[in-house]
Amino acid sequence: MTEVKTQPKTTLQYSELLQRLIEEIRLLRNEMLLILPSEKLEDYSDSHRLKKSYEKAIKRYPPVSL
Repeated sequence: MTEVKTQPKTTLQYSELLQRLIEEIRLLRNEMLLILPSEKLEDYSDSHRLKKSYEKAIKRYPPVSL
């Protein structure tokens, strides 16, 4: 069995790959927003409680900015 030696990827190559992946995820997310209907908070019976729960979750698990 012959082993092919490859050079390790540089940090720049990983960074470029990560940026491409992020852009692809952003595009996919935007496509999903077109497919899925958006909901209004007022449509829920207890919108105030739902909003408080959401704000609490955001504090505990902040969204990742892309």
